[in-house]
Amino acid sequence: MTTHVGSLSNVRKYDGSLHINTADGSSMPISAVGDLSPFVSDVFVSPDLSTNLQSVGQLVDKNCNVQFSRSGCVVQDQALGKVTAKGPKVGCWFTWVYFLRAKSEVFGVFKKFLALLETQFSVRIKSDAGMVILMVYVDDIIITGTNTGLITKLQQVLHATFHMKDLGHLTYFLGLEVHHRPSGIFLNQHKYTQDLISLDGLEDTSSVSTPMEVNVKYRKDEGTLLEDPTIYRRLVGSLIYLTTTRPDISYVVHQVSQFMSSPRHLHLAAVRRIIRYLRGSPTRGLFFPMGSALRLVAYSDTDWAGCPDTC
Repeated sequence: MTTHVGSLSNVRKYDGSLHINTADGSSMPISAVGDLSPFVSDVFVSPDLSTNLQSVGQLVDKNCNVQFSRSGCVVQDQALGKVTAKGPKVGCWFTWVYFLRAKSEVFGVFKKFLALLETQFSVRIKSDAGMVILMVYVDDIIITGTNTGLITKLQQVLHATFHMKDLGHLTYFLGLEVHHRPSGIFLNQHKYTQDLISLDGLEDTSSVSTPMEVNVKYRKDEGTLLEDPTIYRRLVGSLIYLTTTRPDISYVVHQVSQFMSSPRHLHLAAVRRIIRYLRGSPTRGLFFPMGSALRLVAYSDTDWAGCPDTC
């Protein structure tokens, strides 16, 4: 994805309905599509991009060599000795999103990946020997489980078949920070929280001790409407993801998420109070001690007549 139309060839207007959706809930339009080279086509042009983006998958053919330098990035097919794609560096960011395989080939590799897991590991995973879990997000894979032997075997098979590289213990994934300690594992979203505070420009505000005012009931039609609800939806979307490691804000985030369709200024003030609460405890998270029982305990306190809009 890029904003530099002049760097592309065969540029054509995009008339489709797709948008670029970001993790914070916002959406950016696609104005055109162009080609960077015969090997890199269908590059999206979005005028609303604040930075140019590049993503180089870890599931790449072993004949592809990706080299980064101060000036940019070069992708080379070692077998043919040809450069298949290149992109200059603009400021602190690289310019292009590279797809090193055709879409059909990517799908074929993914089918091969699933077939391998089914034939090599389905019996053992379901046996009493233990359990292995794979979490796949685009080109990143997390492997975990209860049997280290099975995990090691799976890593060896993936490396031999797909030339994957083991990056070691998990430390960061999609905003989740994993801290390994002798006594257990601690999960938090410190950087994600700091970015959220900066997004709303609340770095210099004072923190509060509670995420919501006591005994306050918010109504969907109370106060004046926001002229542009984009910032409200981005903040609430980010807060929803933050509840992964911050269950202490789950209730209040659920409250403000009810007003996503037509948020008011009063609702935005409530969201900013939650962020001010987070500012006072940005490193808080979840701790999983070693040897703890795999047992979930949940509590519920239902207020059947507490919603002013439905009761």
